[in-house]
Amino acid sequence: MSKLPDKTSDNIASEFCEKVAKGVKALTKNEEIEYNKQIEDVVQRIKQEPKEVAIVKMADRLFNLRDRVPNWSDEKQAHYLQDATIILNELSYASKNLSEALKNAIEKAKTF
Repeated sequence: MSKLPDKTSDNIASEFCEKVAKGVKALTKNEEIEYNKQIEDVVQRIKQEPKEVAIVKMADRLFNLRDRVPNWSDEKQAHYLQDATIILNELSYASKNLSEALKNAIEKAKTF
């Protein structure tokens, strides 16, 4: 099986367009900053993009909450839920229905 090429911002821009590349970059965590501050950084960059980028982030978090990795530690799950709450609070403007679904998934995940 061949290895997929790395997707850099330039690759994405040339394959799709600059607008898509900017959206992908906004969604991508900056691993050069402190781990606990990465989600706030992502959220702030997403808020500078069209609302569709926020919708992608909320949908991704919703999917991942519904299908969490069973071997995650309690600490990792708590951190993931905390980040999900930040995403909900900061990006809910993008979609009422998706925000409601994410809110429900967060509440359900807290009962595990």
